[in-house]
Amino acid sequence: MITGRPFRAKPEWYWQNIDGGLLTYSRPGLMEKPDGSTEPAVIIFRDKFVLSVLTIEDAIRLADQLIDSTESPATNG
Repeated sequence: MITGRPFRAKPEWYWQNIDGGLLTYSRPGLMEKPDGSTEPAVIIFRDKFVLSVLTIEDAIRLADQLIDSTESPATNG
C-alpha cells in the first residue's frame, strides 16, 4: 500500500527522467556471499551501469511496489 504524499519530480529533470527510464532494465544475476558461495539476484541497470543488485525477495518486494505505484491515485489522476 502506498501512503503519504507522492514524490514530485522537478520539470527541469523531465527529459533526463524520460531518457533514464528508457535506459533502465533488469537482468538475472548472481550475488556473491562473503563465504564465496552465490545466490540468485536481480541486477538493475541504467544503460551499462549497475544501479542495484537485489536479492530475489527484495526484487519481488520492489516489483510489488512498482505495481502498487502504477495503481495509485497519484498516478491515475
